Amino acid sequence: MATGRFSQSKMSEETFEFVCTACEQENKTLEAVRYCVECVGYCCQVCTDLHKRFPALKNHSLLGIGQGKQASKQPPRLPEFPTERCSTHAGKVLDMYCEKDDVVGCSTCISKDHRLCPDSQIHSIPDTIGALFKLSNSKKVQRQLRELLTSMTTFGKSTDVQLSALNKAKDKIEQKITKFQKALEAAVKKAAEMSKNELMIVYKKIEQEILEDKSDCQKNNDILQNTSDKLNKAEGNRAQHFVLTKLAIRNITETEKKMTEKKKRRKLAEKLSFTPNQSLMDYINGLHGIGMVGVTFRLD
Repeated sequence: MATGRFSQSKMSEETFEFVCTACEQENKTLEAVRYCVECVGYCCQVCTDLHKRFPALKNHSLLGIGQGKQASKQPPRLPEFPTERCSTHAGKVLDMYCEKDDVVGCSTCISKDHRLCPDSQIHSIPDTIGALFKLSNSKKVQRQLRELLTSMTTFGKSTDVQLSALNKAKDKIEQKITKFQKALEAAVKKAAEMSKNELMIVYKKIEQEILEDKSDCQKNNDILQNTSDKLNKAEGNRAQHFVLTKLAIRNITETEKKMTEKKKRRKLAEKLSFTPNQSLMDYINGLHGIGMVGVTFRLD
């Protein structure tokens, strides 16, 4: 990226303080008039106009050429500006922070949802990132992400073990039902089918709960992994790092809440069982099954 001062054009004697990043890669030296946060580079007037023409570039943040410029003779430092977009207000950048509620948002979010918060606690992230970044607890959040990812991975693997055990138990019980059915001959055929149906109802219910847990686990795992990857890639951009840290805290809180609620609500099937009724031959006509399908639970 061309950030050097007093770059001289190869086609003329003109001297520029900032040159267009994209054009310089094509061996052209044109004076930059804007800086694009998303492209991470300087733009000449032609490239600036292109940003306004193409839909994919329209929402890019084009800053004044002098923003972020250092007073010293060293090359100017690139402006630190968040690139994360608001999920509610399309195209808006998450560049505001409410200290009172400890949340980041776009300008529309802050003006709408935090209008009662003191002005002294509403901050522009690019303008105050030096102080805000020190308070972000980024390393702690990254550690929490890693720990929660490990926990979610372990939880996801446990569902595979449960499904395998459930299938083995189901197969074993079906064999017992079939064997007992043959012993009772035709008189117990109808009752045997009832027991199989009862087994499948219990099995399907437990299977569905486990599969839902597995699906939820994968979704949450993907969200956490995506957040962790973004944090790792944001090194060097403290503003983006700050925004992602706050979003990570929200994801961690929501995931932990879901996990806590799920563990309180959920009963894990220890095993399925089937107990044959040896007195069935005498009472077959008055029964609705040839045994009892059962399942023992343990609270997680």
